[in-house]
Amino acid sequence: MERLLEKLIEEGQEETRNMVRIWRQGDVIVREVSEIPSNTVRSETDEIRISSETGHAHVLKGGRVFVSKNLRDSQLLGQQQQHYVILEGPSQMAHPQHGALQLSRGMYRVTTVRDYAPARRLLD
Repeated sequence: MERLLEKLIEEGQEETRNMVRIWRQGDVIVREVSEIPSNTVRSETDEIRISSETGHAHVLKGGRVFVSKNLRDSQLLGQQQQHYVILEGPSQMAHPQHGALQLSRGMYRVTTVRDYAPARRLLD
């Protein structure tokens, strides 16, 4: 019985190490990643600022920020811009309508949630 318990604990620890951590702050999703994709370039700023529908911005400062190389193409296709950030130490994402989102050292992908709004049918 004791050996079985030890084995279950070891398996649980292994699962915990392999889990992906995801956070949400309003319409912004932050997901821990293991690497920054090769189709990104370093941003000129070390800040991610994403405006929400209310006009307030979600702001994450203090990291090395990367964005997709093909920003123009993704905007033409109606895709959301994806940001990636490397945090060398603890940081937080702030927004006036939400509590601060505390993030530890690591690499993250930051995207927004889009509400599904089917196109209206045009009537003749």
